[in-house]
Amino acid sequence: MEKNNEKQSETNEELVPGDVINDFEIIGELGRGANGIVYRARQIQMDREVALKILPATKAAEPGFVENFLREARLAARIHHPSIVMVIDAGISDAGIYFIAMELIDGDTMEDIVFQSGPIEYHKALKMAQDIADGLDYAWRTEQLTHGDIKPANIMINAAGNAKLADLGLAKLAGESHNGELMATPLFAPPEVCLFDFKKIGFKSDMYSYACTLFFMFSGEAPFEEEDTDKVLQMHISEKPPELIERLPFLPREISDFIGKMLAKNPDDRPENWGEVADFLKHSRTVLEEQELLAQKTKKRKMLMRGAAVLLLVVIISLLWMLFSGISGMKTSSPKVSKKTVSEKVVQSPPSEIAVETPTQPETQEAVSEPDKENQPPAKAVEDEKQKQINALLLSFENQYRNIVGDANFQAKPCHQLMKIEKQLTDLRFNLESGSFPKELKTSSFKEMLDADLKLLPGLISEEQVQEEKKRLESAIDGLSVKSSLLPDSLFSEQAAATINYFWTLSTLLKQISLTQSKEMPERVLNDAMLQKQLPENREQLDFLKNHLLNNTGPKDIMLAHHKKFIGCKLPWTGRDGFQWSIAGIEPDVLNLSRSADGGGVANLRWPWAAITDVQYSLLLEKSIFPLVKKELSSAECGALAGWLLRKDFLEILKDFIASPGQMGETELRRWQRFLAESATINNELDAIQHLCSIQQLLRERNYHAAMEKLFHFTGDKFSGAVFTELKPEMEKLVENLLWHYPEAQGQFLTRALIKSGTDAPGAISRCATILARYYAFGSYAEELLLQDYRKRVLAAKSSVLNDNFELPPNQPLKPGMFYKWISAQGYVDGRDSVMMLSSALDIGNWELIAEKFKPEFDTGELGKIDGKILRLKNAILYDRGFIAFQFGNLDTAPLILETMSRDLPLRADGNSVAAVRLAMATRNYQRAESIIRNLRPEDNSLAAYQLLVAKLLIQIQNADFSENDFAREVSVLKMRFKNLDFISDFNILDFAADLYQGNNAMPTRNDFKKCHEPALLARLCLDVVARDVLIGRRTVDVGAVIETIDIVDSAYFSDIWYRRALLLLLKDGPLISQWRKNVELALNDFSMAALPNYPEMLILKCFVQIMGDEFTLSDTVQRYDHIMKKLPMASEAKRNFAAALSEPEKFSGNSDYWLLLSSAFSLGMKPDSDLDAIFDNVRKLYPTPLQQELLLERDLKTMLKALHSIKKTAK
Repeated sequence: MEKNNEKQSETNEELVPGDVINDFEIIGELGRGANGIVYRARQIQMDREVALKILPATKAAEPGFVENFLREARLAARIHHPSIVMVIDAGISDAGIYFIAMELIDGDTMEDIVFQSGPIEYHKALKMAQDIADGLDYAWRTEQLTHGDIKPANIMINAAGNAKLADLGLAKLAGESHNGELMATPLFAPPEVCLFDFKKIGFKSDMYSYACTLFFMFSGEAPFEEEDTDKVLQMHISEKPPELIERLPFLPREISDFIGKMLAKNPDDRPENWGEVADFLKHSRTVLEEQELLAQKTKKRKMLMRGAAVLLLVVIISLLWMLFSGISGMKTSSPKVSKKTVSEKVVQSPPSEIAVETPTQPETQEAVSEPDKENQPPAKAVEDEKQKQINALLLSFENQYRNIVGDANFQAKPCHQLMKIEKQLTDLRFNLESGSFPKELKTSSFKEMLDADLKLLPGLISEEQVQEEKKRLESAIDGLSVKSSLLPDSLFSEQAAATINYFWTLSTLLKQISLTQSKEMPERVLNDAMLQKQLPENREQLDFLKNHLLNNTGPKDIMLAHHKKFIGCKLPWTGRDGFQWSIAGIEPDVLNLSRSADGGGVANLRWPWAAITDVQYSLLLEKSIFPLVKKELSSAECGALAGWLLRKDFLEILKDFIASPGQMGETELRRWQRFLAESATINNELDAIQHLCSIQQLLRERNYHAAMEKLFHFTGDKFSGAVFTELKPEMEKLVENLLWHYPEAQGQFLTRALIKSGTDAPGAISRCATILARYYAFGSYAEELLLQDYRKRVLAAKSSVLNDNFELPPNQPLKPGMFYKWISAQGYVDGRDSVMMLSSALDIGNWELIAEKFKPEFDTGELGKIDGKILRLKNAILYDRGFIAFQFGNLDTAPLILETMSRDLPLRADGNSVAAVRLAMATRNYQRAESIIRNLRPEDNSLAAYQLLVAKLLIQIQNADFSENDFAREVSVLKMRFKNLDFISDFNILDFAADLYQGNNAMPTRNDFKKCHEPALLARLCLDVVARDVLIGRRTVDVGAVIETIDIVDSAYFSDIWYRRALLLLLKDGPLISQWRKNVELALNDFSMAALPNYPEMLILKCFVQIMGDEFTLSDTVQRYDHIMKKLPMASEAKRNFAAALSEPEKFSGNSDYWLLLSSAFSLGMKPDSDLDAIFDNVRKLYPTPLQQELLLERDLKTMLKALHSIKKTAK
């Protein structure tokens, strides 16, 4: 046997029956896993069978595996519980084989049982759940042990149905670290393990895995099951788990809810301990047993009652029979009833009686008619076949109808469902009426029901829409009723003003103390009127100081009270005669002093208290009183001495005294400590107060430029102290308020912050471009020159270099400045004199240069200048030209450039095709995009082909008639066409979009967007689908959560994605003015390249918000923003007229620019008694290609204008 052992160890062969490992003889293999093989073995000395786990030789060669293997044995050996598999022995054999001998469970794993036989029966499952909970409770209470890998495969079920937990290979004791590594089974992994959140991992992580295991045991599947492991882990992290009761309706709600509690994402929301879990399951079993016992008793009682009823019935029937027999015997004859008479009676009976009295009649008739059926003429058979087909068609249509209407309770369905039903029923009726179906089908009762529903639904939909609009209107009215104020008349809030008042008073008090110690001073400075202005806590502090200032107790009183302690004590100063005197006695009026005289005599002196100066008293305190009696002084005496030091302005001595205050009370000590801290920083407080007062004065004078200068200093790091700490948040809020109302003041503030952050600050180029384009375009401010210089330094400092194979416009645009530097490296300095000028300027957000150099006329001859390395970027250059033309509102130039890009496109889709379609999408030229996509070959399965088909899907959903089924079909076709490409993340996003389009809750992941091959078009698709979901009133998903998964790349190429996202974020909460203001402000504080082209639109939205919020009148807004919009280099000519559209809306109500048209509609809608429906119908008529987000904007804007009209009417 020993040779067998050695052979196994050396050659890594598996053990075979008969091999012996120490005291264990191998019988056969039970199973194997990643970290061991388990054998059935016999323990020779005890003559019993065990499970023997062997560490494979390949693992045994690694010390880490050996340590973990033996550690598992040690941990398991510490636990002795019937629900945890017991360890019998462990060690290493003479041949070097590591083993663990465990209790042998004669049974299968829970996983095997469920896979073989389905979910475990409820009663048995509940018992098994309690078994495991008891074991885990015991392990945690006795050893603070967590299992770390609870799952069905680690739970053994023996022949008696008892459950035992096995495999402690990942178990941990409380306090043990994970060393940065985690292992888990994905289907049963808790969120904190998926996130590697080591701080949250503990016994409650076991609870989550245990709950997943129970879910599997009861239902046959885990809460989250997907083929993609990453998706499963993400679902554990972010997706709400399904309720178990949804899969098992018979399950008690309490059990389903408790399992749901254990599946909480946050460990703190799970049960407090395992004892709570075990007690709940025990109680649930008790309740179940009581219910079953009650049911058995009820059943037995019913059986007894039924038996008694049967017995009574038998008795009654017997009596009746006897009575009937007696009557029959008394009769001499009875009439005969002929067969014909019976038949006649049957015929005369009503239908219900026929069924009862002649149950065999149908069979008889069938038997009689069968020969006739065989001899039917052909015409009859054809007619029957035709009728069968009609019936089959009718059944098919009826099934479709039932699937569409569901429970047919239309009143209980929301508007979006009714609209969907109406569309589907309309399609069904069209199919029925347009098809060549028999007349009988078109005149059937089913058709009558279909027509009745389609007649009913429009009214219900209209009613639902009215109710939904009413709710939105009420919400808008509530929001608009709360007016937002302009800048406050006073710079400081009531509390801030009180804080300033306190420090000002304290400062005055300290100055007065240093100048005079008169008794009238405390009453004058700390008078009752002043104290009433203070906050309660500050008033108590000043009262405390006032009382001590009015107190006359001092060092003399302390020395008199403790006079014996001072006898023989030397005075801490010399007398006028130059000698050192000692205290010989203390009287109320004098100090008796003595000293040694010449010749051995004693000299005496009586020194009046009145002759002792404050400085001498302070020396007495420091040198005599404190050293001799401080520990014996009462709290009142300590306070009196501290008060004397305050009155006499000896604050340094007071500071030393308070550092070691003797028996002073805690409350009084805190008061003195506060006073000393505040007096030490009083100068800083005064500086801050004076600075704030000057800011307030500048704001009253409307000198915002100078006010922002001082605010910049105040919110920086120049000041400190209580006033600064308390008022800094208010000042920061004031800055936000100031910038919201007066954006022209923002430039200098942002410039200072940006330059201070250094040239390597994240997003430096984008922020620089934003500040220049928003605030200093075409200006002559000193800050503009600083920023221009700053941008040059940032560009010079960037080290990233492009290779010559990059593409534009790419899926993941380059970091700002990289393309600009590449252009410069090719010899086109700044791109100013080259055809690449616009592209390089767009890369660094230099909209001032773009506005200066851009020519609306497109000269195709310019393309001839392109040569060398940039020749392959021809379509990228054209894309930039087209994008800029659209931005500037040159609606003739953009189509011309698109036409140029579309010429000579290859038969097989490539980057040029994609660039052309991207530009068509960005400029809303959907017809041109579709014409390019139509040329796509069916066999083309390239990446470019995939991108074009995603673009097609994006175009299709802009059509209101594009149904849920249409979308699902297109996604299915697209996935099938590109199934051979590694597009898992792309398909996940498409599946999300398809699910949401059909009203099913789903959620994309940030990881999918990072890994997908077409993030730009897919981001647009998701945002549009979510906007549609909000628009039709479904709100299936958390809009904010979806938005968070979509990163907006810092590039102008993503500006239309940013636009979609910003509008969706603005509108997701409905027509609420407070949310609009908050989200517009967030959008305006985005300094990315993607946000910059959309600044004019956000500024217009801001104007709408300020006018509706009654922050400014319409005329004030026009005056305030007209000059700002006119100098924005990225604004089109139309948008620069937005102020005019607000002032004279009738002149611009026929314009084709969307935002100019919207401004005109808004201004018209602000007028009393305006026809809002007609106004916004005109917008739809003149601008036929809106995004879903724009439709949502129009709807909610109209609602808010209705709310304003309603508020004004109510006010009148």
